Amino acid sequence: MDDLGWFGSYGFFEAADYNSRSRFLGPRCELVRSWRVHHQGMSLLSLANFLCDNVVQRWFHSDRRVQATELLLQEKPVSQTVGI
Repeated sequence: MDDLGWFGSYGFFEAADYNSRSRFLGPRCELVRSWRVHHQGMSLLSLANFLCDNVVQRWFHSDRRVQATELLLQEKPVSQTVGI
């Protein structure tokens, strides 16, 4: 990917767009020249969660909107019934 020019000043670009337009007008793909910092954010949250005894999970589940739907997270799927 580096040889194809997919590396920018902040690392690899987010994606490559393989659509029919770019296929007929030139290169096989068009780079999406952006970087998504949410990847670094998720890494930092997971590290904080690991080091601080599940602080992120406690914070998430302290939200009333999450508490209102918490039972859905624990719900087991209904078994499929055979024969009708």
